[in-house]
Amino acid sequence: MSSNLTEQTITEAVQRTFDTSTDERFRQLMVCLVQHLHDFAREVRLTGDEWFIAMDFIERMGKISSPTRQEAVLASDILGLSMLLDKINEHARGSTTDSALLGPFLRRGPPDRGKRGRHIRWCRGHTDVRHRPGHRRTG
Repeated sequence: MSSNLTEQTITEAVQRTFDTSTDERFRQLMVCLVQHLHDFAREVRLTGDEWFIAMDFIERMGKISSPTRQEAVLASDILGLSMLLDKINEHARGSTTDSALLGPFLRRGPPDRGKRGRHIRWCRGHTDVRHRPGHRRTG
C-alpha cells in the first residue's frame, strides 16, 4: 500500500489488496466488509481509544471461548446478526426454528435473589415487562 494514503483513499487501497484472491465470493465479502467498516468508522468518527476498547473486547471474547462456550456466537446473537441471517435465508430452507431468540432471557423457577437481583433492573423502562418485583410467575 502507498504511504501517501488519506481518509478518502485508504478504503479503495485496502480493497485492492483482495484483487488477487482466487475465491471470488471471499473477495466480494472482504471488499464489501472493508467498505462498510470504513464507512462506519468515518460516520461515527471512531477514535483510536474506542477502537482499542473494541479490539480488547474481541480479544477477551476469544480468550474465554471454549468448545462449550462460544462467545462469538453469543455476540452474533446480541447484535441480531443470527436472526437477520435466518430471515435472509429462510426462503431457501423453508420453516425452521430461529437460531437465536431476543432477550431478556428469563427462566422458569429462578432462585429468589431479592429485590435487587430481579431482571426488572435490566428491563427498567420497558413497557412490556411481565416479571415484576413481588410478582411470582406461574406456569
